[in-house]
Amino acid sequence: MVPRDLQGAIDLAARVLDDLGIREPPVPSSFIHFIDPARPVHVALEPLSRLTRGATMLAPDGAEWRVVLNANDRVEVRRFTLAHEAFHIACGTGLAFRRDGMGQFYECSLADHFASHLLIPRGWLVRADRSTVSLVSRRCHVSLASAANALRPSSGDKGV
Repeated sequence: MVPRDLQGAIDLAARVLDDLGIREPPVPSSFIHFIDPARPVHVALEPLSRLTRGATMLAPDGAEWRVVLNANDRVEVRRFTLAHEAFHIACGTGLAFRRDGMGQFYECSLADHFASHLLIPRGWLVRADRSTVSLVSRRCHVSLASAANALRPSSGDKGV
């Protein structure tokens, strides 16, 4: 049985794909602009430290979201980070979970699961006969690590 919050993150990923009419890979990166219908999302690439993938913040006036991705990361890693940060935006809008009492590590873990299921929905893997790690990576525009995690039998895994 999947824990309730984890299932909520997985369900949110499915809802985003359904709402945007996305039925096959790859998920366009423009999905980020539909996470909060009330505020624009601005994405910037900046060289960050090696261990920092990205960050999300609400502008001080609350008018827009700002997402920063590590310009030093490969495109596939930045796509995963963008999806991860989208979950944080969804939490900030109340679309996903209320932040009250949710620890940062726990929210980030759920964000990783959301990102994995958004970029590589498990239903797509079932339809993709004899999927391999490299095929999933190429078709979904994700890293080999993300593809490998998605193909593991537990499939609640996250990627990078």
